[in-house]
Amino acid sequence: MRYVAALTPQAFSGTISYKRVSTPELFTQALAHWFNHQTHHRGQTHALLTSLTSKAPELDLLFFQRLSDKR
Repeated sequence: MRYVAALTPQAFSGTISYKRVSTPELFTQALAHWFNHQTHHRGQTHALLTSLTSKAPELDLLFFQRLSDKR
């Protein structure tokens, strides 16, 4: 969170380079894509939970932010 909070607006249009734990390859992606990739996995999780339970819990970030504002 500190890393993202310290980024300038210009940095958000830049790239990020990283290595996976499983491979030695260096990957470079647009920072916005890398940051938003969690949306894909949240969708996968929601689909899996829906198939298992018929109704998945709310997984949207805004839901949790609004919930924490009420506390």
